[in-house]
Amino acid sequence: MREYIYEWENRNDAVVDLSVCDERSLPLETEQAIYRVIQEALANVSRHSRATRVEVSLAYAPESLLVHITDNGSGFDLDQKAKGMGIRSMRERIGSIHGTVQIHSAPGQGTRVIVQVPLEVPEGVERT
Repeated sequence: MREYIYEWENRNDAVVDLSVCDERSLPLETEQAIYRVIQEALANVSRHSRATRVEVSLAYAPESLLVHITDNGSGFDLDQKAKGMGIRSMRERIGSIHGTVQIHSAPGQGTRVIVQVPLEVPEGVERT
């Protein structure tokens, strides 16, 4: 992910702040879904938002992974039908691993994508 973000920054006029909290390995299917969703969100920033700053955070908890992708771009009206497949593909991909995607945006307000994915609890850790 870090390498992809570095390359993305070099091709775009935006800076990405990446933060990862309590990182651990994930099942391959989960890792791929998260990676693809972050790629799609950054592609949307490139194509549509005119953002100068993007924050990507991954917070690992014992039972879930929470991902926030936030930009300071132009935002969009969530009530208007999307022209592309990006948002739908994000929802389908995360849904396939039993996660959820929330999108918050408004014209002139930037966009925030919030992904929450359930994770298997590591051995030796009690469920809360």
